[in-house]
Amino acid sequence: MEEEGEDRRSDLSVVLCTYEGARWLPPMLASLAAQTRLPDELIVGDDGSSDGTLDLLRSFERTAPFAVSVEVNDVRLGPTRNFERALGRATGAVVALADQDDVWHPGKLRRTMELLDEDPTISLLFSDAGLIDARGRPTHRRSPIARPSRSLWAARDQRGHLRAHPVVEAGTIARRPVATGCTMVVRRRAIDLALPFPEVLDDPASPMGHDRWIALVAATIGTVVALDERLLDFRVHDDQATGLDRPTVRARRLRRTAQRAATDASDEFVRAHLVAAQQLEAAAARGDCGGDEEAARELAAVARHHRHRAETAAMGRHRTRAVLAEARQGGYGHDGAAVRAVAADVVRALGAAARRGSARR
Repeated sequence: MEEEGEDRRSDLSVVLCTYEGARWLPPMLASLAAQTRLPDELIVGDDGSSDGTLDLLRSFERTAPFAVSVEVNDVRLGPTRNFERALGRATGAVVALADQDDVWHPGKLRRTMELLDEDPTISLLFSDAGLIDARGRPTHRRSPIARPSRSLWAARDQRGHLRAHPVVEAGTIARRPVATGCTMVVRRRAIDLALPFPEVLDDPASPMGHDRWIALVAATIGTVVALDERLLDFRVHDDQATGLDRPTVRARRLRRTAQRAATDASDEFVRAHLVAAQQLEAAAARGDCGGDEEAARELAAVARHHRHRAETAAMGRHRTRAVLAEARQGGYGHDGAAVRAVAADVVRALGAAARRGSARR
């Protein structure tokens, strides 16, 4: 038993957040107990479940081969704030994030800890994952989500880029999410700098999840590494907080984006980009505190890009020219997502010009 007031520290913490997870938890908890490198502690933050989740957790707490600490929130916080609170209770020098509905491969923790031990500059490491359906089976060849040969990275159109760029720059993370929380292990120095989460993450105009925020901060104080190995099975189902869009859902979302671009929903567009800029500026400020000024400048540069896009929305006949100039200077980035963003802004600019022409007639 610990002496009162003793500074409690461990090597490896797993932080698991749950909500109405009774259907999914048994295989996840079993996979934690089957790790070839067991964690020193499991920190669980439950967001007020009423479906038997707590009974499963309490039962596991009695039999687990490592310390388990379960805390239930008095009010529902949502995934991001639930993780913030649970991360604040973790004591490990390394923290692995976990979701209630996945299944970890037995060597996940051993493999990631080996890599962190080999390279002390790594602040955050994330892996690829296999895909399983609600019943725990590899996704079927006729699945509208993905074939068995596809991985989480492939399903999100990230595999080629991450394989070619395993060291992920701060600017890349600033432009779009690349690291999924359940695949991440993070050093204590990045967790400490990321906490507490800024309020701007909760802005409904452009909410940011806990995993992207942590990755942004981690990129400012060390190396973020993408490991091209499938160390867990990522479950694809309709109830998950974050997951994979079905192609039909993705198509509808892209159509809505195109329609908003064509009809120039300026207020919504401007607000979203200003919020994104504020989030990146908050991460850059944490990076300045952590010491890596170059990475912090990368985040600040992408924040300026978001502010430029918001300002461009208010321009008149030079709007298209401003968009193309920003693209030539690399403000949008250099991948497929950048091309789509440039195209959307050009369509938005042309639509606004056409409406101004109609109004003058």
